[in-house]
Amino acid sequence: MALQARRSLNVWHKHTKSLDDRNAVDELTKSWNQEYTSGKPFYDKRGLAGGANESLDLYGGLVDGYSNYLNYTVLHEIAIKNLSESQNLTIGNAANPVNIFGAGATTIDIPPGDIFCLSNHDTGWTVTAGSADEIKVALAAGDAAYYEIWLLGSTA
Repeated sequence: MALQARRSLNVWHKHTKSLDDRNAVDELTKSWNQEYTSGKPFYDKRGLAGGANESLDLYGGLVDGYSNYLNYTVLHEIAIKNLSESQNLTIGNAANPVNIFGAGATTIDIPPGDIFCLSNHDTGWTVTAGSADEIKVALAAGDAAYYEIWLLGSTA
């Protein structure tokens, strides 16, 4: 099986300042892409009840699009979109965390409608079965919410 995958980030801004007889315009359009030809992708749309959390096990706990269990040894890309209109998602602080933040107890909130993306295409983050193989996703008390997650990593 051959893999073709791309992570893209597009940014655009146009900032206009009115001067005496003219307008000054600062405009930028930029696209950054990372292409992959090897690795194993994972995608899912998942739901959490208010106040609930789940720890995604990257070594043996996720199933790819062909119903095969993934045994990641290295994680290269993580992207999470919070589909909630009112709830923050919190990621991090799993019992056996993949060290994507530099410290196991570190967390980051993803506000409603926002996207979190982190990339380490060169060396990736090491995934170690049973001790550094989880990403925790938590939802504050309140309404249930959905999120989408995309991972790309190398497998054993």
